[in-house]
Amino acid sequence: QLNIIIGTMIASLLPIGSISHIYYADRLNQLPLAIFGVAMGIVLLPSLSRAIKKNDQEEIQTTQNRSLEFSLLISLPSAVGLYILSEPIIYILFERGAFMSEDTLYTASVLSMFALGLPAYILIKVLVTCFFAREDTKTPLYISIVSVTANIILSLILIQSMREMGIALATAISAWINSFLLYFILKIKGNITLDSRLVNNGYKIIICSVAMSIICYLSKHIFFPNMSLHSTILNIGSLTIAIAINIIVYICMVFLLKVLTINELKGYIKK
Repeated sequence: QLNIIIGTMIASLLPIGSISHIYYADRLNQLPLAIFGVAMGIVLLPSLSRAIKKNDQEEIQTTQNRSLEFSLLISLPSAVGLYILSEPIIYILFERGAFMSEDTLYTASVLSMFALGLPAYILIKVLVTCFFAREDTKTPLYISIVSVTANIILSLILIQSMREMGIALATAISAWINSFLLYFILKIKGNITLDSRLVNNGYKIIICSVAMSIICYLSKHIFFPNMSLHSTILNIGSLTIAIAINIIVYICMVFLLKVLTINELKGYIKK
């Protein structure tokens, strides 16, 4: 949130409309983070705290690994969808009145840059909880300071050539810096060990996301060759169908590669 505030302040140096482009793009990028990232943190904290109190190392590592695994399972396809379908999403939701086609172009580009950091945002929610469950709030704070500093420096550098897209990209990069530092500190302290299932499923999730990205790219060109020629209702229907197709393809790939079983998926959803 602090990175977004700083990005907005820096965007005030840019042409009129830049702050709005960042705001609208961030609202959409926050949607999967709010639904899944925050939920993961809320569910993980009491479960992990109990395991730490009991000093049950097996349960601790299993809880942490499955949380990271589910975060990747949700965040990677979400990032792919927002990155590729950013333009039709922005066009359908916002292009009317004073929000012109140029605004759609810039806002969609900003959303694409934000989407690059979406997996990091959700992983941070899990990794920070691993510190909180151990009653360590100082380390995440120090890492956040490093992340914010990196964001400011990168934003000032990237806006020279990328305008507000540079601010979004800087925010995404700083989020990855944040998540990597959180993981490395946990690793150095011996508080986290990636198990073989997480590593193997991580590769499979990437394969599933790549397959979905191909379908997503094709569906974009099939359903949205020229949105301005069609009614809003037709565009909404096309976007809904495109999203549904991509979700089905991704879920089928997940089950085909045996990343999850149906019972495991039901268990995650229930939690």
